[in-house]
Amino acid sequence: MEAAKQQLDDIVQTQRVSGKPAALDPSLHSWYVDVRLNRLVVDVEAGAHKRAIDLIASTRVDAHLIQFTESKHRPQLTFDVRGGDGYRIGTQHICSIGFAVRQDQYNGFLTAGHCGGVGASTTTWQRESIGDVYASVFPTSDYGVVHNANPQGIPRPWVNAYSFGGNLTIVGATPAVVGAPICRSGVVSGARCGTLTATNVTVQYAEGLVFGLSTTSACVAAGDSGGSVVTPTGHAQGVNSGGYLPNGTHNCDQQTPLTFFQPILPILEAFPRMTLVTGP
Repeated sequence: MEAAKQQLDDIVQTQRVSGKPAALDPSLHSWYVDVRLNRLVVDVEAGAHKRAIDLIASTRVDAHLIQFTESKHRPQLTFDVRGGDGYRIGTQHICSIGFAVRQDQYNGFLTAGHCGGVGASTTTWQRESIGDVYASVFPTSDYGVVHNANPQGIPRPWVNAYSFGGNLTIVGATPAVVGAPICRSGVVSGARCGTLTATNVTVQYAEGLVFGLSTTSACVAAGDSGGSVVTPTGHAQGVNSGGYLPNGTHNCDQQTPLTFFQPILPILEAFPRMTLVTGP
C-alpha cells in the first residue's frame, strides 16, 4: 500500500512540475495509508469525488485500493503569534510582536503604539492577514493591541530567543528591579541582553513626550519596535519603544546600548479583561 501512495506522490509531483491543471485541483486535500484497513485514504472537498476519481485514474493507481473521505475546509498553514517575531503594518512598515494576549473572544498581541494607529491592517512576515490594530496610544505612552482575526494564528506563550536558541516561555509579569538582568527580542536585531537601568523615564521623541518608560542596556534597532522585553526567567517586562539610533542605523551593534521600553503592567491595567498568554 505504501507503494501505491508513493506512486501517487510521484505522479502528482511530476504533473505539478509540468504544469498540468489536474494536479493543481484544490479539491484534492490529502492522502495517506490507513494501515489498519490496508487502504489508501484520499481526503477530498465535499462533492468532489468525481474530479478526484478522474485524477486518481490518471495516475494508474488501482482504484480498489482507495477509500475517499470528505472535509469541508481546505488545508491551511497555521502561524504562531510569538513575541519577537516580525509583522507588517500596511504595505511596508515593519514592527515586532511583543506578547500574545487574550481579550474577551479575541486573541492577539501587544506591540508599540507608534507602529500603527487604530484600524491599521497587519500581516505576517509572509504577508498573510493577521487583523487590525484594536488600540493604539502614542505619544504619552507607547503601546498597541492587535486583534488577531485570522483563525490560523495560534497565540503562543513564547518569545523568540533567536541566536540563544528556541523559545523562552512566558510564565508571568513580575517587574524586575533596577540592576536585574533583562533581555529584549525583535525581528531586526534578534535577542539581546543587558540590565534594567532605570524606571519611570520621560522621553522626548520628535513626535512628543512619552512618560513612564523604562530603560535597558540591551541594544535595539529600527524595526524591533513593539518587540518583547523579558527577564531570563520568563517574566514579561514590556514592549520595545525606541533607543539611540545614530543615523537611523538598523545595526544594533553600531549604537549606544540604551533602549526605552513601555512597561507591560500599565498596558494590562488599561484593559481589565485582557490576560497575558503564559505557559508552564
